Amino acid sequence: MVIWDYSHQKGTKVQQAKPKRVRRNPQTARKGCNSKTSFRKNMPQNHKFAPFFALDKKLFVSLHLKNHQNFKGGMVIEHPNDRNTLKQRIEAMPEDSILFRSDFPEYHYEFVGSTLSELATEGVLTKIAQGIYVKPRNSRFGAVLPTVDKVVQAIATRDNAEVLPSGMTALNILGLSTQVPMNYTYLTTGSERIVKLANRQVTLKRGVPKNFCYETRLIALLVQALRALKQENVNSEEMRTIRSLLSKEPDKDSLMRDVDMMPAWMKRIVKPMLKTE
Repeated sequence: MVIWDYSHQKGTKVQQAKPKRVRRNPQTARKGCNSKTSFRKNMPQNHKFAPFFALDKKLFVSLHLKNHQNFKGGMVIEHPNDRNTLKQRIEAMPEDSILFRSDFPEYHYEFVGSTLSELATEGVLTKIAQGIYVKPRNSRFGAVLPTVDKVVQAIATRDNAEVLPSGMTALNILGLSTQVPMNYTYLTTGSERIVKLANRQVTLKRGVPKNFCYETRLIALLVQALRALKQENVNSEEMRTIRSLLSKEPDKDSLMRDVDMMPAWMKRIVKPMLKTE
């Protein structure tokens, strides 16, 4: 290669020295640096990866993370008899039990789902919603499913949240309405959602903290029921029902404190009933 050097005299050619070629050892060139044998043989004993290459290949077991990792991220090794063990546990549960996939964290999430689905096919369980199964109570009239309120309470327990019936649902629970709602409404401290239970729909709405501050469940329900009923629709029949409910409440001190926290027009209706007891 020829370059021109203008530092001394114009037009003088300067011959650049060619780089020397280094000849490799034939044995090294033949094996190559990527050879596992050469890499393991030449690796220092104190290298951080040395213990892994020193182990026998038979000790390594390839596990597919999708099939062997539970939803919390922990490694789960499934055994052939796991399905039988899980099925036996579910079959031993009492009637009216409500089951979710997350009830068995020691097993893989998809494995639990397939087992629940298999038991539903066999008739041991009944699937009432996506990911929700129940163990029905058998009677002479057939299988009896748990109430909607019990299912919603189980969902709240799973989600570590509180729920409170509202609207027509609260009226029906307290006996202030004989109409059985097809769509149920609940206030919740958790996330809002719509759950379809068989042919019924449950709507969970986010409720303000004040709705959950009452000590007695009776007053918390009564506030929601009266709010749906409206003040002008409270007649003598509803008054008798409310008076009967108040007389059955065992914790009178908590009842008095809760009544004082009710909205003003509800308080004017309920508080005189406590004095007559």
